[in-house]
Amino acid sequence: MNNRPIPTLLWFITALPFVYLTYRYPGLPEIVPIHYGPDGAADAWAHKAWLWLIPVALPLLSLLLLTRFIPWIDRSDNVEKMGSKYDRLSFGLTAITSVVATYVVYEAGEEQLGHLNFLLVLLGLLIAFSGNYLQVMRPNKYVGIRTPWTLKSDKIWAKTHRLGGKIWFAGGIAMMISGLLLPGRFTAIVLVMALVVLMGIPTWYSWRLSQDEDHDSQYFV
Repeated sequence: MNNRPIPTLLWFITALPFVYLTYRYPGLPEIVPIHYGPDGAADAWAHKAWLWLIPVALPLLSLLLLTRFIPWIDRSDNVEKMGSKYDRLSFGLTAITSVVATYVVYEAGEEQLGHLNFLLVLLGLLIAFSGNYLQVMRPNKYVGIRTPWTLKSDKIWAKTHRLGGKIWFAGGIAMMISGLLLPGRFTAIVLVMALVVLMGIPTWYSWRLSQDEDHDSQYFV
């Protein structure tokens, strides 16, 4: 179990979108968009008080899940054994989600989302950063590529995460480049394609490894 204090800098980063929303809140209209369609146009509205859920659901929840809840419920201590690698992963993911939350607050009140390219770059950064650490992720039930086949075999877990980490890193870089080069209207298309590749290939690969493993075990029986 991780009983170490959460670094002050990480609390500061987590607090940034709360501070920014506090600053912006008085000048926002009472009713603000809370959901946007694939084209970036608002399609759902609610009272501006709902905006407080954004920094709660993104950086604060990420911080508490990664630094407290997951290490606490990981009875095998595999997450804790990652040591400084897991600490850097927690720090990076919390920092990126804090930037995303700040961006969402910045766009609050707008009928049309601007800077969709910037959002794609941020998401690409998040995925590339995660992919860099997937390759060294120890087997556990809470963080990583959790398929029925990776959870039943440490060998399949390791191979899937080595490949998945490379795919996520490359996919994240590709998303960042797309965000810098393509018009904002392509954001939704790029996101869908990225999700299919990033989730589909590692899932298929873990299943394929399981089939090969079952075949080998039957052969030697």
